[in-house]
Amino acid sequence: MKTTSRIVASMLAIAMLFTTAFVPVNAAKVTVKKVSVASSLSDSKKTVVVAKGKSVKLKTTVTVKPNKKANKKVSYSSKNKSIATVDSKGVVKGKKAGTTKVTVTSTKNKKKKATITVKVVKGAVKKITVNKKSASLNVGETLKLKATVKAEKGAVKTLAYVSSKPEVAKVSNKGVITAIGDGSATITARAIDGSGKKATCKVTVSNPINLAGMNLPNERTVNFALDKACALNPSQISIAKKVFSSGTYNNQLIINNMTTADNVNYTVVLADDTAISVGDFVQLSVPSLTGTVKSLELQYKEAACAYTGESVSSWKVGTYGTTTFSFDNGCGYSSYALSGLPAGLTYEVKNGEVKVKGTPTTTGRFDYVLSATDELGNTLSRTIHFIVGSNTVIAGAANTGHNIIGTESTTAYVTPVFTGGSGDYNYSIISDPQGTGATIYSSYSTKQVKLNIAVAGAYTVVVRATDTEDASRYCDINVVVNAKQGVVVGGCLKDAQGNPMNDGDIYFTNKDRASLYMKDNHYWIGSSGTYSVTLEPGVYDIRAEYSGGDIESSKSTTYLYSQSLVASQTGYDIQLNDLFKVVLVKGADVSSSLGRNWYMNHERAGYGSTLYLKPGTYAIESEETGSSDGTKTGDWFNGETITYTPYKLASSFTVANTAVQAAVNKVVSASGTKTKVNPAAKDTTELIGINQSRWLDASDYYAFRFTAPESGQYETGNSSVYFYDITTGQKIASADGVYELTLGTTYLVGRGSYNDAQVKITKVTAAE
Repeated sequence: MKTTSRIVASMLAIAMLFTTAFVPVNAAKVTVKKVSVASSLSDSKKTVVVAKGKSVKLKTTVTVKPNKKANKKVSYSSKNKSIATVDSKGVVKGKKAGTTKVTVTSTKNKKKKATITVKVVKGAVKKITVNKKSASLNVGETLKLKATVKAEKGAVKTLAYVSSKPEVAKVSNKGVITAIGDGSATITARAIDGSGKKATCKVTVSNPINLAGMNLPNERTVNFALDKACALNPSQISIAKKVFSSGTYNNQLIINNMTTADNVNYTVVLADDTAISVGDFVQLSVPSLTGTVKSLELQYKEAACAYTGESVSSWKVGTYGTTTFSFDNGCGYSSYALSGLPAGLTYEVKNGEVKVKGTPTTTGRFDYVLSATDELGNTLSRTIHFIVGSNTVIAGAANTGHNIIGTESTTAYVTPVFTGGSGDYNYSIISDPQGTGATIYSSYSTKQVKLNIAVAGAYTVVVRATDTEDASRYCDINVVVNAKQGVVVGGCLKDAQGNPMNDGDIYFTNKDRASLYMKDNHYWIGSSGTYSVTLEPGVYDIRAEYSGGDIESSKSTTYLYSQSLVASQTGYDIQLNDLFKVVLVKGADVSSSLGRNWYMNHERAGYGSTLYLKPGTYAIESEETGSSDGTKTGDWFNGETITYTPYKLASSFTVANTAVQAAVNKVVSASGTKTKVNPAAKDTTELIGINQSRWLDASDYYAFRFTAPESGQYETGNSSVYFYDITTGQKIASADGVYELTLGTTYLVGRGSYNDAQVKITKVTAAE
């Protein structure tokens, strides 16, 4: 036991030795840099105002290193406790009116201290009111808060102002509130004498966002800007149009998409079937904006255009006549002026037109200029060729032709106009100095001058009109054609995956609206999926579209605005980014052709074995069919009866941003067998005449009757169309498609089946 006690004592002694050895001699050094004190109510560092019997807490700051709470302890002392006392927490209490000082001393460094004057006043503030309990301000606006103070005699009425959220609204020591940011803040006007009296004003600050501007760069785009950034989505935007400035915006436009790079400047593209026309008024509204400008209005205009043109106006001496001219390309009403008129004619402007009337007295050609200006500043300068003839004098003129030359020669057609004489003329080419091979071309009842032009340039051909009743009466005129070298642009119309489409349309609209050479050019995309078009060099708006059916998901349009096409080029591909190719293939039970219309919910989705559709799920079907697979009795001549089981072809598939191959299967109708009766060809009453081109169509005319106007040899114009004996139905014998027919005999004309074909019966030779 004694041994154990000694061991324990020795261990304790050793432990105490080590403990004493590791206690630091000097604790970490504390450096007090500064002590400062101020009134917690007024923030004044010089004077604390306290009403007798009231208390004000001091706000003490100790700058110390290390910056720990334990190092910031201070002590307070009052120089004259009969005037004011101060407790260990820095609360100053007024005892009697007078002035004293309170000293604050650092506990860690007695040399670091601060002093503040305490002024004790006899009276206290009793009540504070402000002129506004609440206020709404926009960012950047200010408001002066006016306070009324009721106090006892001898009180200090000075107030201090403080904001609960300076980041929303700040306030000056004079009560001026400045709105800083969105939100709400409480502004408090409080007494500084410890009475605890105060009044508040709740300030709501808004950062208003307004529409700053809009423009309409083209018929399907609306650009607008905000005065500050704000994220918007299409559902917050409303766009409408109207025609009359005093009208109502009844036509709501559909937004296809909206984009922005900075949430300030936005571009809205309207839906494919929505367009703005020149002269329309467009209203943009964003009701969710917080500012006062939530709506803007703008009239859609294009740059003012200076149109030029020509026209020919025919008159006859001694015969009263009237004609009108108008500004066809103008917008709204136009002002008009005519530089002159042939003798005997006058004009007046009425209802937006120029009406010329009178009885001309002098023959000849007279060129005068019609000038016009429309409501949007577009101008027209049209040369009118007045031609005045008589019974003995022929007068004539022709408008200048304007043609585009591509990689091959072009054919120009110009229609000359003549008046006077008998009114019936023979035309001839008198002069063709540039070798255009000009000829007179008959188009129905109109005579035209046809020129073949190989290179760009100005061409003049002299054309003569000779009176058919008197060859001594004739008139020669110059027919002028200006040919301009064009550019050939070609490429593909492609689907969303870049595959050429085998259908579609591309429209090129010349931005030079005054061009005399080319306004618009339309190209239909055929089975090759490619296009090649010759254009006047210039800037074009391009519209590429596909409309496979009536459902919206089978339609797509791409607009390319203000495209510079000034040089020939290939590979000018245009893509429809939302259509994908769907290839239909026959299932095992399908033998009939897929060349038919396909429907989804009774609306046409497309035609044939290749469709183009937007992403989605589809269930398509054909119209009911099956007669071609049925049992037939009878024939084309006597009438045909077909018994069959009706069915539809159907397919279901999903388009998910890629091309799809879908099987088509047969769906048999539950209605049972049906009977189809095709009429007898021998009973047809439809007639066809000689040199008359007609179509045999199973849905309309399955046969024609033809009565030979004279005996002789005839042809049908189609190797699959024959003549038949109308009584027996026997095919008339022919030699290489030439039939010997008899005067007055009526024959049946057809294919011998219910299939389409074109027919044109012509006489070959007269019978001997």
